[in-house]
Amino acid sequence: MMRDLLVRELRAPLIYTLGYVYQGGQRLYHTPIEGLEQMLRTGIAPGARVSLHAWLTLPSHEIIDATFWAAFPALACPEERQQRGLFMHPDQMPGRSYHPQWTSEEFVKRIGVVKEYEGW
Repeated sequence: MMRDLLVRELRAPLIYTLGYVYQGGQRLYHTPIEGLEQMLRTGIAPGARVSLHAWLTLPSHEIIDATFWAAFPALACPEERQQRGLFMHPDQMPGRSYHPQWTSEEFVKRIGVVKEYEGW
């Protein structure tokens, strides 16, 4: 997993974070807390769309976001598109803010979005 490699290289714990991004007057990938709670109670229907964004957060609150540039190329800054990701402290992000709603991988496993398989 990418997170394990980054933990080794950075020598710091990384928290798997789910939530939404606010930029340009829009909430991107937003699901109200009530919707998240409902997903925890009932899971999600097969094929249902889940509107959440995922990123990694360091203890210093710096964010590693490897997918925003691909999902919203018009909203990504030029450096982010060129580097294919973002590694920055929120104070350095003019015009964009990250809003965590859930931390840990347990949420996506519990609602059925991520499944673990053993074998090979």
